[in-house]
Amino acid sequence: MQGKNGLKEVLDRLDTRQLDEDVHLIIGNNLGTFPYSNSLLILDEEVVLIDAGAGEEILHPLKDHVDILINSHYHIDHILGNHLFGKLWVVEEEAGVTSSFDSYKRFAGIHDTTIEYEWLSWFHEHFSFHVSSPTRTFSHTELFRFGTTQWQAVHTPGHSPGHCCFYEPERRLMFSSDLDLTAFGPWYGNPNADLNDFIESIKMLSEFEIDVIATSHMMPIRDNVQQALEEYLSIIFEREERILGLLEKEMTLQALEAENIIYKKEQKRYKAFAWFEQKMIEKHLAQLMESGKVEQVGNRFKAL
Repeated sequence: MQGKNGLKEVLDRLDTRQLDEDVHLIIGNNLGTFPYSNSLLILDEEVVLIDAGAGEEILHPLKDHVDILINSHYHIDHILGNHLFGKLWVVEEEAGVTSSFDSYKRFAGIHDTTIEYEWLSWFHEHFSFHVSSPTRTFSHTELFRFGTTQWQAVHTPGHSPGHCCFYEPERRLMFSSDLDLTAFGPWYGNPNADLNDFIESIKMLSEFEIDVIATSHMMPIRDNVQQALEEYLSIIFEREERILGLLEKEMTLQALEAENIIYKKEQKRYKAFAWFEQKMIEKHLAQLMESGKVEQVGNRFKAL
């Protein structure tokens, strides 16, 4: 393991954003947009990489320098390069998910569903799954000390059950992973995603003192961080308002999905994305029915 020796030359060849003297955001292929993601590189007494979805040609030059790889969560666009690195740490809620493809499908809620065949076709068109087993798990309240820096794991469920952000209090720097602040908005399309948890996680991040926030799918934000979090949260409520507006007349779940509330029509040429949208709408409907704003009659829904 070469550690930091020669690492500057490697970084000079990559697209990065320096967040602090010893912290860099590695920009993934296609500027980190799905099916890729950005990675956080921490240069301390130990060299630490958070997430491995930037693209193999980007990560391969780093493999002999990185001492520890940490996964923020289990989603495929964050774990594609896990196999390149020796030490893998994952949050305890998601331990074992990537140890086999069957485990991955079951945890994601895809196994033995009506969409499994279409999901597999889409998945294998875009990804190569590599088995990776953690060498260590961590708690979602763990404080990591890699040398002079200390990073707090911040459990932010909703996107996935174990999703974690990572905060360095001295530098007021947050890596928020897939609380990604993109214009697309929050994604909660797997059965094990939770809409209420997602809302609370975004609100919780707003309580931190943050000068710089880096995410998995866009460039770092240094100004108006709180505003960016508020705008990101507001997308959830905009979706809710659109659903309520459509439900002035009775509609089925399938009819709501056809209104392209989450995805654009062209994005849903893969049936998996229509299924993801239905799962997200189902979560909104459950919340709206619980609050007494929507009723279900048979397979139809209507605003009250």
